[in-house]
Amino acid sequence: MAECLSRVTSKDDIPKLLHAFETIRKPRCERLQRLSRANGDRWQIFDSVEELKTHQHKRQMEMLAEDREHLLNDEDDDSRGYGFSNDLHPWMFGYDAAKYVSMPKES
Repeated sequence: MAECLSRVTSKDDIPKLLHAFETIRKPRCERLQRLSRANGDRWQIFDSVEELKTHQHKRQMEMLAEDREHLLNDEDDDSRGYGFSNDLHPWMFGYDAAKYVSMPKES
């Protein structure tokens, strides 16, 4: 956010730059939330077999919906959190927000 707001030259720039920040940040946050949820599901402890079966069925339905969305969006990574693609760790921890904000727009 600091990188985006450092480009403010007048009050009129603020909404535009906050929108730019949201555009950059939101997809990363959504992906990390999906990965976190999948990891939580992977390690969840249930009180009973029935609770586990109910959870598994619900999660399977959610995963089918996510698969459909994944195919429709033509994603080529493991953003659903089923495992870790080779580029996930650098993507999570090697991201340079300042460098990304400074990149020229693609035409």
